[in-house]
Amino acid sequence: MEPYEPLLAETFGLAYIGAMVSLALYGFTTLQTYLYFSYYPNDNGRLKIFVATLWILETLHIIFVNQFLYIYLIINFGEPLALLRGHWTLRTSVLLNVIIAAFVQIFFTTRIHLLSKNYILSGVLGFFILAHIAFGIETVVRIFERTLFTELRKIKFNSAVPLSISTVVPDVLISASLCYYLKSKKDGTYAASVAELVLLLVLPNSFAYMAVDFCLGKLFANALLATLNTRNYIRGIGSDIVMSDFDAAKIESGIGGQDFTSNSHRGSSLQVRISRIPEGGFSESQRSDKSGPIFLDVSGALNSKDLKERPASAHFIV
Repeated sequence: MEPYEPLLAETFGLAYIGAMVSLALYGFTTLQTYLYFSYYPNDNGRLKIFVATLWILETLHIIFVNQFLYIYLIINFGEPLALLRGHWTLRTSVLLNVIIAAFVQIFFTTRIHLLSKNYILSGVLGFFILAHIAFGIETVVRIFERTLFTELRKIKFNSAVPLSISTVVPDVLISASLCYYLKSKKDGTYAASVAELVLLLVLPNSFAYMAVDFCLGKLFANALLATLNTRNYIRGIGSDIVMSDFDAAKIESGIGGQDFTSNSHRGSSLQVRISRIPEGGFSESQRSDKSGPIFLDVSGALNSKDLKERPASAHFIV
């Protein structure tokens, strides 16, 4: 065994493992991005641009991570002295992670503020997110100033540790707030942030913290995309359900004198959109509007366990 092999395993070996896990998470990111654009084509254009931008940043990040490993483990194979110097691809990947984390935290902070109207909570979250961005930029600048990996220990306490703390605090607050206001969980990201901070403090000479950092941005992106893609499931309403060969005889219409039990309506393929009945019911103009959508009361045909709030109406598009 060469004398430098144990050191190589504790540094670039761990970085390689982190990169492979990150690559797998990128696959989930890509899948969730595809599902988002497939399931929510009518979403706001700005939200679509936001999701597309997030995926592009993730794509650039995984490209830089893999290029970093290719340069060190393939091009410089058998040249241990070449492994001592940092490369711009690694530094750039750190910057991209800072941007991705900030994007996701800003998104969730905005969502929490709209739900809670709690300006104190929003202000605290905003403060730590700004601190995260500031320490992130400072850390990247200091990394670019130092060409040797052995010099990175010098920035541990004045940049890297504050960066990790400013990532952990808002993420814990965001997770707790989402659990409280939405009864949903955003697990994984704050645990990974804490793990990176601990590894940076306990094992500063290894690349264990770097392996976690490679995955951190993917965890943030997947948490956001999972939240977007499960909106209809969480609400229990609003999802589009396609029902073929619908038994129209089970529905009796009281709108416009139309009889949906007649043979002309049997065996039709209907698209059903479940939506809440407006507070106070529908107005007379909505009831008499022949050109608008037809609303039928089918609350009795729905599973009441799935409707935890008000009865539902069905919007039929024949």
